[in-house]
Amino acid sequence: MSVRVVLGSFFLQVRTSASVRDLLYPALAQITIVAAVGWIVRSLTVPHLLISLFAGTFFATLWRTSAFRGGWILSEAYAAGTLEIDLLSPARLPAVLFGRILGIVFLYTLTAAAVTLGILLMATSMTVDCSGMYLAGSLVVGIFAVLANAFLLIPISFLTGGLPGFFNAILPGIVILSGFLHPTSAFHPFWQALGRVLSTTSAMAALRLSTEASPNGSQILEYWAESFGLSACIFVLATALIISSERKLRSGLYSSFSER
Repeated sequence: MSVRVVLGSFFLQVRTSASVRDLLYPALAQITIVAAVGWIVRSLTVPHLLISLFAGTFFATLWRTSAFRGGWILSEAYAAGTLEIDLLSPARLPAVLFGRILGIVFLYTLTAAAVTLGILLMATSMTVDCSGMYLAGSLVVGIFAVLANAFLLIPISFLTGGLPGFFNAILPGIVILSGFLHPTSAFHPFWQALGRVLSTTSAMAALRLSTEASPNGSQILEYWAESFGLSACIFVLATALIISSERKLRSGLYSSFSER
C-alpha cells in the first residue's frame, strides 16, 4: 500500500467525519450500556476486574461503532456513484479504503474513550495495581485487531450486496466470541475454538492478564503474537477481497449490488 495514499485518505476521512453529531451520537446510543455497566462497577471492589470491565466496554463500543460505520463505506460509495472517482485515480482501492477505515477507528476511539470515562465516573474509589506497560501494549494490540476486523467487513458487506441487517447479525457475535465483557473460558469448547479465530479474542486475553498484580509476561507476549498474526492474515484476506471487487468494478462486470 502507498503510504501517501493511506495518509491522504486518512486525513480526508477525519476531516469529513470529525463532527459533533458523528462522534456524539454513537456515544449517546450507548447510554443503556453505560447505565448497566456503571451499576455493576459500583458493586465491584476487585481492582483488576474493574480495569478489565472498563477496557472491555471500551473495545465493545469501539467495535460496534467503527465496524458499523466503516463497514458500509464501499457499499455507500458504490450506491451513491462516488466510487468512480477512486477508480479513475491511479491509487489502488485497498490503500484508499484502509486510510478511510483507519480514520474511522481513530475517531471512534475517542467516542469509546468517552463512554468508558462515563462508566469510570460511576465507579467508587479503587486502587490500581497492574502492569502499565503490558496494559498499554494490550490496548494497542486490541485496537489493531479491531481495525483488522473492521477492514475485513468492508469487502464482505459489499460482496454480499449490502444485505439488510447484515451488521445486526455479526456485530453482537463478535462482541460475545471475543470476550470483550466476559472471559471466553466459560463457553462451550466449540465456541471457544470459534472465538480463537478472531484476533480480538487473544488481544482481550492478554489485556485481562495485564490487569493482574503479577502478570505472566511470557503468556501476554504469546497472546500479542497470536493476535498480530491473526490480524495480519485478516488484512491479507481483506485486501484480496477488495482487489477482487476492484477488478470487477473496473471491468464493469459487477452489477448485483444495484440489482438488489
